[in-house]
Amino acid sequence: MKGITAIALVGAALIVGLALPVAGVTAEDPPISGSVQNFDLRGEPVSMPAVPVLTVANDELSLDDFRGRVVLINFWATWCSGSWRELPTLERLQAKLGGDDFSVVIVSQDVEGWEKITPFLKKHRLSFPESYLDEGAKLGDAIDLPPQMGSILIDENGREVGRLEGHAEWDTPEAAALIQHFIDEIGGST
Repeated sequence: MKGITAIALVGAALIVGLALPVAGVTAEDPPISGSVQNFDLRGEPVSMPAVPVLTVANDELSLDDFRGRVVLINFWATWCSGSWRELPTLERLQAKLGGDDFSVVIVSQDVEGWEKITPFLKKHRLSFPESYLDEGAKLGDAIDLPPQMGSILIDENGREVGRLEGHAEWDTPEAAALIQHFIDEIGGST
């Protein structure tokens, strides 16, 4: 009987041990898997530089203008085939989660500017309410974005919480869960 009790105690300890979080991973960590498995979470949020982007009317807009909501900023270009596949998934993410607490913002790095961007978006039936131009890739350079494009997730305080370099499928349940994690934090970290 003592042997059975010892085995039961060891088994219970193993089950409890499996339920405990792994070192460095807590219940508060965002889910990072599947289509966003390459999302690089910052240890601490990073302040974003005060480099403006341009609206279609050539007005300057700062990232500070997005404070108060979680924003996924996607850097793209009309010449990038990965962007052609990624932009529709971003539009579906915006349709699913967009609102007062979250927005998808696309920032083109096309050197030809709006003359190239506007027809491209129209041709592909993409209608992002927040589409901007990073003239001369100034913002991309300031945040050390590599040439293969990518997405930066900023929190409601305008700080980068993570990035995904390259392209992703943003309309998947895994991507929605990642974004929802940061939307859910809005009330508790301001």
